[in-house]
Amino acid sequence: MTVSPFERKLVGIFPRSRFHSERRLLASLMQLYPVDFSPEGEVGFDQMDAAVFFSDENLLSSRAFEQGVSSFVFRRSSKTIGLEANASVSFSDHHIIHPAFRNARITLGSANQAAELNPAEGDSTVALCDSLRLWLFRSNGSAELHTVATELPTVESLLWEYLRPDGWLAPLPLLHFLRRVTADIGWSPAPQRACFMFDDPNLHTARYGYLDYASLAAHARVHNYHVAIATVPLDAWYAGRRAVDVFHGNPERLSLLIHGNDHTRNELGCACTDGDALRRLAQALRRVARFERKTGLRVERVIAPPHGGCSESVLAQAPRVAIEALCTSAAPLARCLNQTRLPLDFGLLPAWFGPGNCPVIRRWDLVYGLMPLRLAAFLDQPIIAYGHHRDCAEGFGQLAEIANQVNTWSETAWTNMGTILRGNYRIKRDTELMHVQMCSRHVHVPVPEGVSHVAVHADSAPGRISVASSDGPAEECTPGVPFHVTSPRSLRLRMRSFEAIDPVTVRPPAYRVWPSVRRALSMGRDRLLPIVRNSRPSVAVEFHSAKLAGNQRQ
Repeated sequence: MTVSPFERKLVGIFPRSRFHSERRLLASLMQLYPVDFSPEGEVGFDQMDAAVFFSDENLLSSRAFEQGVSSFVFRRSSKTIGLEANASVSFSDHHIIHPAFRNARITLGSANQAAELNPAEGDSTVALCDSLRLWLFRSNGSAELHTVATELPTVESLLWEYLRPDGWLAPLPLLHFLRRVTADIGWSPAPQRACFMFDDPNLHTARYGYLDYASLAAHARVHNYHVAIATVPLDAWYAGRRAVDVFHGNPERLSLLIHGNDHTRNELGCACTDGDALRRLAQALRRVARFERKTGLRVERVIAPPHGGCSESVLAQAPRVAIEALCTSAAPLARCLNQTRLPLDFGLLPAWFGPGNCPVIRRWDLVYGLMPLRLAAFLDQPIIAYGHHRDCAEGFGQLAEIANQVNTWSETAWTNMGTILRGNYRIKRDTELMHVQMCSRHVHVPVPEGVSHVAVHADSAPGRISVASSDGPAEECTPGVPFHVTSPRSLRLRMRSFEAIDPVTVRPPAYRVWPSVRRALSMGRDRLLPIVRNSRPSVAVEFHSAKLAGNQRQ
């Protein structure tokens, strides 16, 4: 079967000068969506699929719209209206908006300037701030016209830094526009998956700080969510029977993953050799394996690095010992790595593959509330909100609020990190050929009726990929080359690890007393906190000003 190159849309950029001044932004968007950009004057409207107008003094956008070219306009004005950081934007329920933003009221998070938009006949208001219209939409049946009241700042770093809870207003409508322009040729995401994640707790007792596991499981069952506990391997030497029984009895609501190794400060983010990284990871896995043998519980082979940082050496060595992925926030990871080597779409895809082809899944601090989870849903990323036991000082109400909102956006599977990774893929259908883009190292993909061939795409995988079906042995396929399948069935696709090593054969790091002392002090603090502190203000809000600087909690 012959595979044709993936189709891309051509988008004109007006005026021509902005094609050059916005080169970094445009290059980022070309990685994020199947689009190519052309400066004003290179091609006519009849050859364009869409157009973006950074200014429109000559009203060319109206001509483009009339000629059937969907257009996006940043409305410029010499007189602008200031919007304060605590101002709120209200979205309509218009069908062009992603479900995560429909009828939402979201705090800006940073000051903005906006022009005054005067709607014409046929315009619908998509978003406004009080009575000030920020986004207008019009359709003539063959094309769309989007007009926004804000200007996009010049992108000088990575695009994800301009799409955060403290700065999102200008890029979001543009991304909506490009998503709609490419909807018929873009990748289709897997069903939405989500979980809450709490760092640090162990299973020594049935309660860790403010987290009572039995109560948490019962609450999660009522409100339909899942909690993954990121536990420290150093603590895995013991597990209390009551805690183990709660986890055994509630696998659909509670699960475990790995939180570093010793939980010393930035232990996975500091500079180290490949050998040191391998020894830390192998020790963590040996500790986890002993825990599993004693308790019969599964600990997902996903690492949430303490304090969020992770070095290139750790990323490179993780797949060698069968670590499936890392889950962390974008900011601390970017600080640990060389930002000049990060791809332009870093933080904006379902996963980023780092050194060693280790997938990194993005997660968001609970203190941000719903806003970043809306972004995750919009970007087709797994929805993962993390926190610490003290975020539940007033109970689990904030988890219910967030889960109830997320569950209205689409049918959401709340599940453990392993299952989230199995469903982290995207597909593209071309009659009898189905393309599958792997966004983790091991995915399970249902093959629908009518598909006779599958082509697997994994740009990060240097070698062949293992393919197994529910009724057949494992075989190998070459990325990008179609192979025959009998549908309907389910395929299990797995990237092979080069230079895989058994953690048992790796010698441990040198023994240090400090990690055990530090961990004992931290556990004592966490367990005493509910006794000495009656409550903590709820953080279930759209935005929390304390995070403006992007600092991650420890």
